[in-house]
Amino acid sequence: MGARRIGAGRRGRGEPHALIAAIGAVDEDAVPQMRLSLHPSCRLLASRFAVFEIWKVHQPGQGDDARLEIAGPPAEYLLTRRSAQGPVVERIGPGEFAWLQALRSGEAFGAALARAMEQDSAFDLGEALQARVLDGTLTGIRFD
Repeated sequence: MGARRIGAGRRGRGEPHALIAAIGAVDEDAVPQMRLSLHPSCRLLASRFAVFEIWKVHQPGQGDDARLEIAGPPAEYLLTRRSAQGPVVERIGPGEFAWLQALRSGEAFGAALARAMEQDSAFDLGEALQARVLDGTLTGIRFD
């Protein structure tokens, strides 16, 4: 039997509330095997440089006197995606980065969660899952 897919609508845009309902309806025993799809515009970037600050300073409206603070964290994890208002770049934690990277590579939900917890034992799955469904980063669910 082929894969069952729920969520991604026309032109790759998922319906957040339908996806939340679909995830909530998954049998507890099947959760570790489900696979979540990321929107095609999403990119993940890990860097030892302050790329977020560099990007932010070069955005329209920053003015000529914008200052760059380069003394940032030893590692920086970014999620970029397209929204109706334009590109969005945001810092995320190492656990969320590992989780999204694992999901993007096609790993099952349980394995992706294990990767996140290896990176950050304080990773908040509920918060990350809700935020990424509602902002359109996560667009679908499937079972292979």
